Amino acid sequence: FDRSFGRFFKMDLDALLAGCLSNENSIRSSAEQTLKALSGKVELVPELLKRVEHAPDPQLRQLAAVLLRKRVARLWPLLPLEARQTTQAFLLQRIAHEPLHVVRRAIADLAAAVAKQAMPRSEWPELLGILHQWSQGTSLDYRELAFLMFSSLAEIIGEHLQPALPTLIGIISAGLRDADRVRASALKAVEPLMFLVNSEADIVQFHGLVANMVECAREALVGGSEDVAVYVCQLLVDMVEVPAPLTQPHLPGIVAFCMEVAVAKQLELGTREQALQVVAWVARYKPKQLSKQKALVRQIVDALCSMACEPAESEQEARESGALSARAMAGQALDALALHVSSALICPQVLTFAKQAAASPDPQHRCGAMTVLAVMCEGCAELLRKRLEEDILPLVLAGLRDPDQNVRGAAAFAIGQMSEFMAYDVVSHYAAVLPAVFAIMADPDPIVQERACYALDTFCENMDRENILPFMPQLIERLVGVLSHGATTNNHDVQEMALSAIASTAAAAAADFAPYVGAVLPALQHFLTVERSELLPCRCRATECMGLLLEHLGATQQVAIELIPQVMALGIQGFHLNNTELREYTHGLFAAIAKALKAGFTGYLQHVVPLAIESLEQDDGAGSEDDDAEDGAGPSANGPGQGAENSDEEGSSEGGHDRQFSVRTGVLDEKCAALNALGLYAEHLPVQFAPYLVQVLQLAAAGANYFHEEIRAQACTAFAKLVIATHHVFPPVPPLPQSQEVTQALSEVGPALLGALEDCDKGVVSAALGALKDLLSALGAQPMLPWLEKASQGITDVLQHKAVCFEYEDDKDDGEDTEDEGGDAVEDLVAAAGDLAAALIGATGADAYAPVLASQHLPALMTRLRPQQPDGIRGVAMGVLAEISERMQAHMVPHLPKVVPSVLKELRAEDAVNRQNAAFAAGVLVEGCGLEAMGPFLPQLLQSLHPLFGPKEAAGTRDNAVGCVGRMLLASPGAPLVPLDAVLPNYLRALPPKEDWEESHVAYQALCHLLAQGAQGVAGVAIHVPAIVQALGTAIVHPKLPQTTRTLIVNTIAQLRQHFAAQADPLLATLPGDQQQALLGVV
Repeated sequence: FDRSFGRFFKMDLDALLAGCLSNENSIRSSAEQTLKALSGKVELVPELLKRVEHAPDPQLRQLAAVLLRKRVARLWPLLPLEARQTTQAFLLQRIAHEPLHVVRRAIADLAAAVAKQAMPRSEWPELLGILHQWSQGTSLDYRELAFLMFSSLAEIIGEHLQPALPTLIGIISAGLRDADRVRASALKAVEPLMFLVNSEADIVQFHGLVANMVECAREALVGGSEDVAVYVCQLLVDMVEVPAPLTQPHLPGIVAFCMEVAVAKQLELGTREQALQVVAWVARYKPKQLSKQKALVRQIVDALCSMACEPAESEQEARESGALSARAMAGQALDALALHVSSALICPQVLTFAKQAAASPDPQHRCGAMTVLAVMCEGCAELLRKRLEEDILPLVLAGLRDPDQNVRGAAAFAIGQMSEFMAYDVVSHYAAVLPAVFAIMADPDPIVQERACYALDTFCENMDRENILPFMPQLIERLVGVLSHGATTNNHDVQEMALSAIASTAAAAAADFAPYVGAVLPALQHFLTVERSELLPCRCRATECMGLLLEHLGATQQVAIELIPQVMALGIQGFHLNNTELREYTHGLFAAIAKALKAGFTGYLQHVVPLAIESLEQDDGAGSEDDDAEDGAGPSANGPGQGAENSDEEGSSEGGHDRQFSVRTGVLDEKCAALNALGLYAEHLPVQFAPYLVQVLQLAAAGANYFHEEIRAQACTAFAKLVIATHHVFPPVPPLPQSQEVTQALSEVGPALLGALEDCDKGVVSAALGALKDLLSALGAQPMLPWLEKASQGITDVLQHKAVCFEYEDDKDDGEDTEDEGGDAVEDLVAAAGDLAAALIGATGADAYAPVLASQHLPALMTRLRPQQPDGIRGVAMGVLAEISERMQAHMVPHLPKVVPSVLKELRAEDAVNRQNAAFAAGVLVEGCGLEAMGPFLPQLLQSLHPLFGPKEAAGTRDNAVGCVGRMLLASPGAPLVPLDAVLPNYLRALPPKEDWEESHVAYQALCHLLAQGAQGVAGVAIHVPAIVQALGTAIVHPKLPQTTRTLIVNTIAQLRQHFAAQADPLLATLPGDQQQALLGVV
């Protein structure tokens, strides 16, 4: 022994161990520090082993085992081989003779930690055999310890156990039929085994283990051991997620058993919830297998709908207790089914139930009806849209008027969900929805108030400015009233939601919110100064709202000029509160003010840029939650029915199997906001931001390689803004296409964006496509030449569903071939690919792009228009086709036989967006290719367009149909090829546009063209001239009519009067005075 160890003995190891157990902090701390200083001494091993065997106090024996376990990884290689072998034998002997269970568990932990070191060195070969004997023996304690050690060994040295996997599965299957304690330990050994399965034979044998697990859970429930059933369900969740088909033959039985547990009202809510988690995971990861069990799915839906009607404690009580009610957990499970299983299988059954339950005299059933309608909105949006006006909206509006407060709250939540996932369909009913929501904003129940504010938040966010303005006085009055009431009752949840609703209202009203700033300003200013932790969420919402107000008010209005210095100071001060969400929203506030002030923001850059960089460079908490990487491993993690009886004083998690990857998601959101703010500073103040460009570009490059997809996506967006800012600050010197600084920036950004096209996340790929589009549009083709070929291939890969990100679909169903299920992420991705294709045409020219279109992009795009593609994907693809056709013009002529049939099909599609995009595509094809090329398709095209002029057609679709016909009329140089008598009455009735005013110019240009033809005596036109003049009169006084169109109409009337005054003036005289003056150009 060296001197330090000699001194250690003089201090008495027993006294130090006792000191570690002292209740006196100073004594305990001193003892721990002394032991820690000597923890690297190999001589500590035999001394601690002596205490494991001979210490009279069981706490000291347990502590000695725990301390040695913590130091095995460091000290084991330092021991001679003979000492290691002696230690292994000693541990087995002590496990056999230790009388106390808790100490025996601690020694077993130590033995597992030793095995982690020994078995990879081919030492301790007899261990598995001994454990096998223990598992078959008569001692309950030994059988329990055997399974605990099997579990630990499988986790830490699984690859060495692979050859013994069949034997282990058999042993554990037997353990599942043992006494409760052994059964619990055997279950704990199942989890690591599932990750060792790698062959068909292993899978088949594991299937038997799965059946035994389910039977074990069933027996445990009969015996009242719900914790065992919960643990089995947790294991089943993991198995469903594993790529290998571990549950496949038993999946229907598993789901049926879990539903039996879920509907058993006598069981604890936590047990029922865990069972439903299995069902939700099966829906997510095995949707095709589940969909094949149609009868079972119907039973599941029936059971979940019934659960949604179970009486529950009040929501306020539920929130305070943290419990999840049966209604809430049923809603979550239904949501998973709606998202991942065929909507056609789920939705009709839920709607039938909802209609019946909504008419029930029992308020619990009416509340259940509102709940199931709400959770269907995301996954079944396409089907619900078709029943919205006729069935669903009347039910929900009636729910808002229900005498029961729970029903009113659930109905308000349903309005919010409908507004989120069926936005434009629901918002078109604003005249009915808003008054109904206003009526419950003064509800005495705070939950109803909060839900009403949520409904307004999501609803108003999607409203057009002209539609929301008439409701603004009442809307602001009610929201300010809710804020005041929330302050009186100290209900911060209601206040937070009301502030969020004000933010959405401000976004919808834009500059027209100015008259209401005075009403909301006192509340916003109050919440911008709060520092109490429970009020910080309200401060976040107030920060968001203030940013929107200042962005839309602009830098010229006096109220904004006065507010900005105060708001900036409060925002900077808020960074010291150490709240990630507040910092996230404050970055957004700074960015909004920068957009409003532009160069006027210069003085603030020195303050806000360092704050954004600080957010990006902070530790995000990503890493392993493992206090000591050198620690050994043991079966000390709690399984079913096991307490923390052998947890040690230091509380560290032991071994690789307990390591967890932990990320503070709030920090990720803050980083995204910071990166977004830096990009916006560069966009709106490029010259002033120049000193930061290089550093921020490096931070964005780091973000592009970040582990979290949201930051990688944000980095792609920032790349484009930073390069464009560099281009603005350092413009090219002819004849060079770009400056050296831009070339340097692109040398980093170009490869990074091409790499992002191969990202596993769809959002990142969409952001990369968008960034390439922005760069092409801003810089032109020449600077981007090195990357255009791969960018073009990226478009093709996305359109063909061959991009890398499609290989990471959640819905794999054990390797079965899967069709693209669509969804917002895929639709966004296809749209982004189309936008880049359009930018490519703009940068390279139609002539250069034509071969790429013919050989790559158009064939790929047509695959997205196949009938088996989801409605949403086809609608987006038709929009892409329209955008490309608009730019390619006559270059589309050779492709008409291929594309026009798809356009005709989508004109008859059930989805209004598909019809709208198809009408626009048809119009631009007529415009670009001419009626001669489109002539063969004209009869079918007119026939397909006719229903789009009906009164029940969506406004945007009708507007695009008008635009299409208008382009047909303009394409006729002589007598119109369009049958005017049949077409023009419907055309005129559809004017003025109701939604898509971008189509107004071509619509009225066509009428001006007809008017000129009629004045010239073109056959078939003159009879329609009076109706055309009336339509132009109506249009000329419409506030939304673009000035270019207004000028065109006035000039047309002037020419008509110049040459045909005798005919024109009487027609004008029939119009109202304001229309006459406007048509004559009188201001």
